[in-house]
Amino acid sequence: VFWKDVYKQSKNKISKGKLEKIYNSGISINKPVLELAKKLKEKGLHLAILSNESGEWMRFKIKKFQLDKVFEKIYCSAVIGIAKPIPKIFVYTLDDLGLQASDVLFIDNHERNVEAARSLGIKSILFKNPKQLKEELTTQIWQQG
Repeated sequence: VFWKDVYKQSKNKISKGKLEKIYNSGISINKPVLELAKKLKEKGLHLAILSNESGEWMRFKIKKFQLDKVFEKIYCSAVIGIAKPIPKIFVYTLDDLGLQASDVLFIDNHERNVEAARSLGIKSILFKNPKQLKEELTTQIWQQG
């Protein structure tokens, strides 16, 4: 649907498929963070994604970066119908995972999402860069000890 709309509004005659291919080739991921996630999974931690993303783009990212091999569950706000920072999406995710807020560590790059999670008792880290994240994760995991 998205690409059909873009195609209709485009002044240049380019196919929907080519537009999609151009866009998708530019989609990237923070590779150091993905590598860190892989290491955490190897250590036995359970990982999930909670993303404010369109279903189509999330499916593409899952396929392109093989996210389903690293993360046990991937939640997409467009599919659920609720977006971060609305607390209901955190409650939905916790219920689906069968976890209590105190059992989870939430990481996000938006302060409003981190604050919403914290308001529910979920330990949270505001992501700034991979080095900072690794340091804070080490502290959080050590405190769990």
